[in-house]
Amino acid sequence: MKIIILLLFSFNLYAEICDSIYSDTFYLSSDDTSHAMSRKHISKKLEELGFQVSHQSFPDGINIIAKNSFSPKLILSAHYDRLSECAQRQDSLTSRCSGASDDSAGVALVLALADKFKDEDIAILIFDAEEKGLLGSKHFVQNPPFSLKEVKVIFNFDIIGLDLFDSLSDSTLSMGTETGGQNLARQVKKAFTDANLHMHNFTYSLTQNRADIASFINARLKIPVVHFTDGDGSVYHTSSDEIDFLNFSKITKMEKAFSSLIPLALGSEYRYKRPRFFSGYALPQKSDIKTAIDLSQKANDFDTVIELNKLKKGLFNPKKMVRFNQVARNFIEKSRNRDFIPFGQQCNKRAMK
Repeated sequence: MKIIILLLFSFNLYAEICDSIYSDTFYLSSDDTSHAMSRKHISKKLEELGFQVSHQSFPDGINIIAKNSFSPKLILSAHYDRLSECAQRQDSLTSRCSGASDDSAGVALVLALADKFKDEDIAILIFDAEEKGLLGSKHFVQNPPFSLKEVKVIFNFDIIGLDLFDSLSDSTLSMGTETGGQNLARQVKKAFTDANLHMHNFTYSLTQNRADIASFINARLKIPVVHFTDGDGSVYHTSSDEIDFLNFSKITKMEKAFSSLIPLALGSEYRYKRPRFFSGYALPQKSDIKTAIDLSQKANDFDTVIELNKLKKGLFNPKKMVRFNQVARNFIEKSRNRDFIPFGQQCNKRAMK
């Protein structure tokens, strides 16, 4: 009987978290929600959780900054701006750029985690103008309104809830765990495995300087930063980036993974390791080949697996690095060029509209 009660409690908690994430994603990606309304919604929720909320204005937007201590030890970040113009797809339900995965779901996940860890020494950064060139995060690192000296790690969320391919519904990606050393990489891997998600750990180079964590790396703040994403597949920057295509089962499992990862991170000490650069570009590592092979195999893309296996032999020299980047781009293009986008998994297998 006790086991049945525990299972029912776990299911109800899972459903409640999923519904909360869905509700915030729905509001933030709605055609009726303006940019200012999104900012007000996010700020109000964080204030109700007891965070000290402030707005950091800069020429191209307004960052939302929330903290509950003088010197936070961990930062969760996402961006709340979305495109005003994007490519139109026939399978979209609206002509507007809803930005459900990019990055309404990321913000919704951060809000859910803020609720769970509101009593810990954390800060929430919701950046503006990411789509214009990471402008919000760049402004923040140049003008931090609080001390970053005690920050142990930054977790950034962008493009959450997509399935690059149908066979990747239980897979997700991280980029940059090496900036915190092997301990951070192991912690991330285990937390997601325990949450029944297959985590593919890539190095920072796979972000191609297109994520907000690049602002922290380029500012040489020496803080480990990890970018969590599901990859920019077929709905990326199109009118089909809508809530109906998101996998909320995956997003809720991500919340579960971070529920165990964040306490570990708060109690850990990481030794920062800066990614290797050449001419301004972060260099991929040989470990990225292995991770990409694993991802391609799960995606049933065996042509890509063959190409990647050719790069495993011998030294991972600059020529092979260039080829690896080409193969990685081709893999993403295959996902972007899918003609049919299946509907996602909703909370409790139902859409809440």
